[in-house]
Amino acid sequence: MAPKQSSKKAAKFYSEDIVRKIGDPARVAMVGRSWHDADDQAIPLNPSDPLELPLKKGEFGITDIEHRTRHIVPESEYELVDRTFRVGDVCKRGIDDVASAVVLNTRCELRLKHAISGEPVEGWVPGNEVENKPSVMLGDYVVCNDWVGQVEEIFDEAIILLNDKDLVRVADMGGRFAVGDRGMDILPATGHAPFTSGTSQCILEVQPSVLAVSWLAVNQWLTPEESANRPRPHQFWTAEDLHELTYVKIRSESVTRVPDRVTFKDPEAYQRYNVTKTQHKGESGRILEVETMVVTESRSTVKIMWQNGTIEEVLGTSVIPYLNVDEYDCWPGDFVRWKNEDETRVAVIQSTNAQSRIAQVMWYGTHPPQIETVSVLELDPHGPSGTETFGVRRGDFVFLHRPGTTNGAQLPAVPRIGELEEWVREPPPMSQPHPSHTHSHSHGHTHSDENGHFHVYSDGQDQAAYDVSLSDAGWRGVMATLGMKLAEEGAAQAQYHAEQLGREKRIVKVQGFKGGEIHWFGEVLNLTTGGLLQVMLPHGETVEVPLERVTLLNNEGLDELAAWAEDNLSMEGGSSYGSDEVMEEVVYPDGQPLQEEEVDGWETEGSGDGDEDMGSAGSWGNDDDDREMSIPGGFIPASRSPPESEPVPAPAPAPTTTTDKEASPPPPPVPGPSTAANVSGGSILDTLDEANSPWHRFEVLSSAPVDHAYYTHKTTSAQPPRSFMTRLTKEYKVLASSLPNTILVRAYEDRSDLLRCLIIGPQNTPYEDAPFVIDWFLDSSFPQTPPQAHFLSWTNGNGRVNPNLYEEGKVCLSILGTWSGDKNESWSAARSSLLQAFVSIQGLVLVKEPWFCEPAYDKLRGTEEGIVNSRLYSEKAYVLSRGFIRRALEIEVGGLETEIEWYYIKQGRLAKSIADARALIAWSEAGEYEAPKEVLKESDPAVGVLSEGAVIMLRRTLDKLDAILKERTKSS
Repeated sequence: MAPKQSSKKAAKFYSEDIVRKIGDPARVAMVGRSWHDADDQAIPLNPSDPLELPLKKGEFGITDIEHRTRHIVPESEYELVDRTFRVGDVCKRGIDDVASAVVLNTRCELRLKHAISGEPVEGWVPGNEVENKPSVMLGDYVVCNDWVGQVEEIFDEAIILLNDKDLVRVADMGGRFAVGDRGMDILPATGHAPFTSGTSQCILEVQPSVLAVSWLAVNQWLTPEESANRPRPHQFWTAEDLHELTYVKIRSESVTRVPDRVTFKDPEAYQRYNVTKTQHKGESGRILEVETMVVTESRSTVKIMWQNGTIEEVLGTSVIPYLNVDEYDCWPGDFVRWKNEDETRVAVIQSTNAQSRIAQVMWYGTHPPQIETVSVLELDPHGPSGTETFGVRRGDFVFLHRPGTTNGAQLPAVPRIGELEEWVREPPPMSQPHPSHTHSHSHGHTHSDENGHFHVYSDGQDQAAYDVSLSDAGWRGVMATLGMKLAEEGAAQAQYHAEQLGREKRIVKVQGFKGGEIHWFGEVLNLTTGGLLQVMLPHGETVEVPLERVTLLNNEGLDELAAWAEDNLSMEGGSSYGSDEVMEEVVYPDGQPLQEEEVDGWETEGSGDGDEDMGSAGSWGNDDDDREMSIPGGFIPASRSPPESEPVPAPAPAPTTTTDKEASPPPPPVPGPSTAANVSGGSILDTLDEANSPWHRFEVLSSAPVDHAYYTHKTTSAQPPRSFMTRLTKEYKVLASSLPNTILVRAYEDRSDLLRCLIIGPQNTPYEDAPFVIDWFLDSSFPQTPPQAHFLSWTNGNGRVNPNLYEEGKVCLSILGTWSGDKNESWSAARSSLLQAFVSIQGLVLVKEPWFCEPAYDKLRGTEEGIVNSRLYSEKAYVLSRGFIRRALEIEVGGLETEIEWYYIKQGRLAKSIADARALIAWSEAGEYEAPKEVLKESDPAVGVLSEGAVIMLRRTLDKLDAILKERTKSS
């Protein structure tokens, strides 16, 4: 059964939606940006494009289709007309729903008008009766000599009507022309007739004349010997060459929308729909017939399959794109890896209950098929990042291996192949050369504008002579030279006769591509629950193959190129550790900030008055007063606790919202987890007598443990500079006196470049009482460069416990230089410290609602979408972090064994964690607590209810913890 229509409709639009101004039916626009989109790119200081301006909540950017202008407008003034989807997209009924569906197929109905005359076509036209024009677009796939390539650039030829009488040929690279576009600025004015300012211009015809193709990968059906005899095809392809290429139609991308240009597939359809083609005659007698039409309105229907297996057809406007997909979401037919502490198996999804977070899976390869119910939190639908992925998705392109062979990967992994050729990554020249040209009486002109578009214009009366020099423009210059040469030849040789209706041999038609059967490459249409893939081959045949017989084509070429270009542009800005940054001030024990000039050792050499405390000027004492802290080679404090003569300051509070200790959730029949939200710790550590317990916040041990993540790392300098030692001594002093009770730090006598810290999860967060161990490495360039951190992830491959804490160990935080966030939050040698890094992780990462730690999601705080996704993420974080307690007790964490045993066993925190978790399970199964639909209040529990899938996984962990508690209690 499909989910019911959501009671809360999304009051917002999404990218590529077609909208209409309320009260003005003629004002139709396409959505370009919305306030809830991820901020992937920095906003320019002085944006020339209105859509680059920052958006407020409730605003979105549009492109007015009729006038081709861009604006930022309020959502309340527009209504949704159509929403298109591609095969493989996922959608939901509403933003507050948890159930989602995958798009299996799409169809649309169109309203059309003639591109030149504007005469409307009567009635709705089925989308499958038309094809897009031009037929070849950037990103399309072509096949030649057993190679698959991707179109990376197109050089177009166009016919433009000037002043309703002259037909001129235009060559341009960049794909900016569209049939029916009108204006007086399509062609730059040259001052030579007819290219003068004020000239009316209308585009009549556009066709590609040159293609630049990057060859991605070779046929996997071939033997290694056969592959070796398949050289990579050449780079540029012209009209004469196209018969050697096989064009692969990307079905999942074949979405027709407003204001696409289209033509009928069947020439007789023009008569059937009473479409009158326009004919245009130039002064020289040329006639060009235009049959292109413009899509003015669309009505899309999508065939979708819900996670529970229900299939239905709905209007595109009745569902919304599911953009922030939960990492555990999967749909029938998906291959996944099921994993718990003791076993790993390959499974195929049969159905998923999104609300309960459980799935019916078939264990792959079992005969007869074995079906079992599992928690989705124990499933990995994606696999590790890199050269492999788990399974394939609808709409993916795959290579087929010959029967009896496999892709060589371990199921459910599928290898990916396909790499952009190096020439594609060549950056465009900063300033394009302007080819020289001659006019005489030829009315010819070539041009390269400021946007890197190359042009050649000619009315064809006489052959134009060009002296083109584009060597500095790289392959784009070579392509432009070739394209302009073809345009010049075409202009000289063109013969327009009425009976030919303007069909000129230089204008490329897609029919020029090669046909024929290709049995080794195709597009994934569907995934069966039996574990087979339905693949459509280029000639239309559909075959079924097992997963182990396919290799995935890496289809992120254009996206990869865009990201590469963006990275190269961002690198031009220089290092983020410059001295001219504006940094947030860090306050230390006496309440004073560190001074700007204190870079190497937080102070200017020789400054200070000998007082250990920071003075009113904010500077530390001079180096001579650090003798107790400075032991050669190890930098070991003389005392492992603060000197008795110095008052121990209160633990530095983490910069996060806390709740009052007395606050409690709505009274449940069974108590849920503790709601005390004092980040500094629970009651045990609040009243801790450090001198009489093994719980010492800072210690220097004799040797570093061999299990330290950076144990084998070496500093760039064999002998650290004096600034390193001076700074480290001061860092040790601050750590010894100012660490909160819930953070332990261990340094090492034999390795002054290493540290290890243990952070106890703050109360009333999903991480409550869980141990988080992070290893640190200080290069000899410290403090000029930030410390390096490695998080010991104990999730057993079941996903991240936090968006900022990666399974491979990365800690994503601005202060560590691992996230390019606000420069005010970046590491500064003058103002940042190790203490700040430790406290930032506890206070800014291990928070009550960790889903919002992802920068792109913070703007969704308080929205229905944010509430739903945050609740699901917190549930996962809670269950996974209970496993961290188990791992910390099962394995000996070098240098922290005694402290972990004392905290969890002797002080009863393990027993409390088990009791809290079992109470939460009972509370959830009682069904009397409804998941929050509003923003969490301070008094609300971070995790107030668990889904059935979370309970399944948590029970396994609790059984292990019970056994550990029983064994340790008995032995003690």
